[in-house]
Amino acid sequence: ELVPQSLQEISDWLSSSPTVQHDNYGQLLLATNECTGDNALREIQSEVDRIVETLGEHSVIQLRRVTLGQLVSAVNTYATAVVVSHFSGHGGGGFAVHAGSSNRLFVPPPNDLAQIFTACERLQCVVFNACRSVRAAEAFFDNCPTVNYAVYFVERVADEAAHVFAHVFYLVLKCRNWNVEAAFGAARRLLQSYPDHFYER
Repeated sequence: ELVPQSLQEISDWLSSSPTVQHDNYGQLLLATNECTGDNALREIQSEVDRIVETLGEHSVIQLRRVTLGQLVSAVNTYATAVVVSHFSGHGGGGFAVHAGSSNRLFVPPPNDLAQIFTACERLQCVVFNACRSVRAAEAFFDNCPTVNYAVYFVERVADEAAHVFAHVFYLVLKCRNWNVEAAFGAARRLLQSYPDHFYER
């Protein structure tokens, strides 16, 4: 199977592919933490904008500067609609959430985070676009029986590389009828063209 090798090729591929319409509002739950510098905030905003532009505003539930309480509330509200859950921002061994309205972040235990999503009947994939998030991602396999795919970074990754990965992943996910394996393959292949200094070895 021919896999696009660049953002331009992917854009061309997408424009020549049939658009897939989704009839359930909020198929993607997108959570971010944003206690970071101006440059990183711009990168997160760019990532969010690209995902929303790709999937459509009514297919994305946005939780910005998310607290644990907000996450619980959103999952309870959209439990029957969420198919993919995307976490973006600082990881620190998982996914950091905000403590109330402050800039202080803390990382809930992996199982505690995953158990919030046990009521999501259609959740198939979790994406941790954050450094060193393997334990948080794999906890979903133990707690959420509908989850078949977990996408994550094992070590540190530069913001640029992480956000390009997310952009390509969702572009291909949309044009391939939400085929996670095809989307992951295309995004991973594109990242392989990045120099070593974008990753921790």
